[in-house]
Amino acid sequence: MFITYRKINGHEYGYLEESFRQDGKVRKKSHGCLGRVLDKERCIFKNRKLGIYRYDLKTNSSLALPDDFAPSLSKAAGRAGKNGLKELQILHFGDVYLMDRLLEKSGLQPCLEAMGISCSDLLRCMIFYYALENDDNQYAQIWYKGSYARELCPQADPGSERIIRLLEELGHENCRRAFFAAYLKQLPAMPCIMAVCSGLPCARHLPLSAVYNSAGFLSGQVRSIYVADSKTLLPQYVRFVPGRNALPPALKAAAVMLSEQGVVPAYAVLEDDSVSLNDLEYLQTVSLDFIIRFNENPGLSPGVLQEHIESLDTSGIRVEFNQRVFLIKKVLYDYWGHLLYVYLCRDGAVLQTAQDGVSSPGSPFSFMLLSSRDLSEQEILPAYYAGKEMAELFCVSKPGFELQPLLLHSEAVLQGHLLLSFIAALLQRYLRLQLGADSPITAKAALKELQQCYCKVYDKYIEPQALTSAACDILKRCALKLPPLRLERT
Repeated sequence: MFITYRKINGHEYGYLEESFRQDGKVRKKSHGCLGRVLDKERCIFKNRKLGIYRYDLKTNSSLALPDDFAPSLSKAAGRAGKNGLKELQILHFGDVYLMDRLLEKSGLQPCLEAMGISCSDLLRCMIFYYALENDDNQYAQIWYKGSYARELCPQADPGSERIIRLLEELGHENCRRAFFAAYLKQLPAMPCIMAVCSGLPCARHLPLSAVYNSAGFLSGQVRSIYVADSKTLLPQYVRFVPGRNALPPALKAAAVMLSEQGVVPAYAVLEDDSVSLNDLEYLQTVSLDFIIRFNENPGLSPGVLQEHIESLDTSGIRVEFNQRVFLIKKVLYDYWGHLLYVYLCRDGAVLQTAQDGVSSPGSPFSFMLLSSRDLSEQEILPAYYAGKEMAELFCVSKPGFELQPLLLHSEAVLQGHLLLSFIAALLQRYLRLQLGADSPITAKAALKELQQCYCKVYDKYIEPQALTSAACDILKRCALKLPPLRLERT
């Protein structure tokens, strides 16, 4: 009797065999499989019938396991990965890897450290979650379990209570001041645009909220002033104001603060439900330029509209913008000694409707822009829609994140949520700039592409899987190196 060994699917098995002579030839007879080999020198095997046992060839029987043999080692050996290391999990890798590299490249890391947050891992994890996932915060822990953020931020553990405590820390006045002081210090001196975000619903009892009447419905709202570079739309600052009444003074205060930091406010983009004409007079008094859109007559002299609307088709300038055609006519208007510029605009869709013989309801012009700056007909739409694009980028209310009293325990939680949204929007815009204006892929598509790149987690290291050609091109456009073949686990 003797034991032979064979490898099957990468595992070694032992077989009990016997040799004998028949018709003058040596033949072999198999007495069955002993099991998978766990310790070849001491003849320790594992099979379904006997489990883990030691085989004695002399007595053809099973013996007790040696005292120095650890059964846990046999389990690890049975499920071993490369180089004898156990494979633990497969995680989404590429999107978090990209965000982490951009966080370092953008220079935001020192700004985050300046805030002095108690758990830096949780802060980084939630920045990734806000930038990558358009979902409620209660699902952050589920996302964390299947993401590379779990390995990158091992101390995060983003449960609901920990997230609330983090938002409270971020919403503290000293924390926010420290972040913006460090961030604005590294920005170049460039003109900026200020945009007012639409009302953000929240609990009425919070100091930041104010009762707002919208179409007959009363609600508590908070308005936000966002500031971005006029050319790149890279976010620079955010300020929160209650309701609508405090908006003009808040715009002035934000402009003064930015000027002290070396950031020059160029103009503010407003909506007709944000301010009144008295507010515009205040902005003119404090020398703060603005562009505002009105869908209806805002109270300007009726003679201005009656005199120029009818001549819009004949004397309006044809302007192509954003793959659309507009007719625009600029009219000077003297409002209580302040010279303003009225831009009557008609969309190409309204023009086409009139040519087809279909009467379009509403006013004979699509909308009207009012500006304190003397811009040409070709300049007004890019200037106005730059502010609109910035407001859309700062989508501070995550879908499903109901800003209600049960979630917003305090003003600090609301402030922390909005600051975290600002940092996430900053990263997304920075990614768009890194991809380049000629890139056929958007920032959202780039993150979705990299989300499909996975990594295998072993006991002692992480092994990123091969990236797709599209993912490699995204990293190349962002001037980032490909991930190494192996990352050490902390």
